[in-house]
Amino acid sequence: HDIISEMENANKNCSENSDGSKENSTCGQLDHKLKSREILGDKYEQSPKQIARYLRLTFLNKSLLNYVDDEGISFVAAVDLSYLRENEQEMLSSALTEGNYKIDMKKASTLRLLSNAHKLNPTKLVMVLTGEYEKKIKAPPAAKISYKIYSQYFQADTPVKDIEETIQKALAEYFENQAKDK
Repeated sequence: HDIISEMENANKNCSENSDGSKENSTCGQLDHKLKSREILGDKYEQSPKQIARYLRLTFLNKSLLNYVDDEGISFVAAVDLSYLRENEQEMLSSALTEGNYKIDMKKASTLRLLSNAHKLNPTKLVMVLTGEYEKKIKAPPAAKISYKIYSQYFQADTPVKDIEETIQKALAEYFENQAKDK
């Protein structure tokens, strides 16, 4: 955790003055001086992006950070989980303690999306952890139009974009008429 400690210190040293200027010379935006994450990246032989990911982990609660240390949560998944609100992280920690769940990158990403939309609750959390959430929101299958039908309405050289627009307009009109008929 040396790198995380150094990132936290670099972040603290990068606070703004009342005039909007930066205190630390490594944090200037307009000049070409190295940023803190670049300096630490050089020191630890990591990319600046990787250093930024390590910094994101400082937003995880201790319980989730322990899962990362114990390799129960992958590093990349943990970065997504770091965007969850404190209460959501606590809810996740409790669920992980109570159940035998694994969190992969897809589940972490789904949890983050639900959190961003303010739709993460205990029920959806468990659905994501069990894999039931993904089953529930599967997209409908893509419809295909046979050449026989297609060729009745479109020339062979008609651009796909034009075909899609025509079909969309036709469907909108169809469903509008259906609603009027009811």
